[in-house]
Amino acid sequence: MRKIVFIDFDGTIVKEDSLDLLCEMYSTKNWQEKDKLWEKGEIGSLENLEFCLDFEVTKEMLDEIVKKLHIRKDFFEFIEFLELQKIDYFIVSEGIDYIIKKVTKIDKIFSNKFENNKIIFTKNYQNCEFLDECKKCSCCKVNFINKFKDYKKIYIGNGYSDRFAIKKVDKVFATDKLANICQKCIYFENFEEIKEKL
Repeated sequence: MRKIVFIDFDGTIVKEDSLDLLCEMYSTKNWQEKDKLWEKGEIGSLENLEFCLDFEVTKEMLDEIVKKLHIRKDFFEFIEFLELQKIDYFIVSEGIDYIIKKVTKIDKIFSNKFENNKIIFTKNYQNCEFLDECKKCSCCKVNFINKFKDYKKIYIGNGYSDRFAIKKVDKVFATDKLANICQKCIYFENFEEIKEKL
């Protein structure tokens, strides 16, 4: 059976969380309390992000966030490995496409390899186009994963935004918070470890 790998972005490909950084730097709301409700499962990420990102976002702001992100060790080598092994892969994220593209250079080497929220810039206004198929998550990872039939599905993630997706796959590699809530996962620190156990 062919394998397919789904890779989370915030806290997984990069060590930091780009949305948390965006809120920390620019939000004037008490977004931390809303974030705690989301972590407990009392609200969905769609409601959380609509609250937290209720301010005008510019490319300049996002570029500042990009400067603060650090890619986890061996990520690009891991992608090269998947390519050589002809293993399909996608980046699935509740993060913003502009940031993901900037960090991973996705336009050049990962064409059509991601599913995430899309930010729309106009002259005086910005909006985030949420992929809210289930009307609860801002980007429905489950809906996307379910499109792939007859694959052995592998998920790589780190946190609460992955909690529904991991129920729909065959193998989970987890770190940080996800490793604490996922009973049958393989813990990892870097992508080289995943490559050896894929």
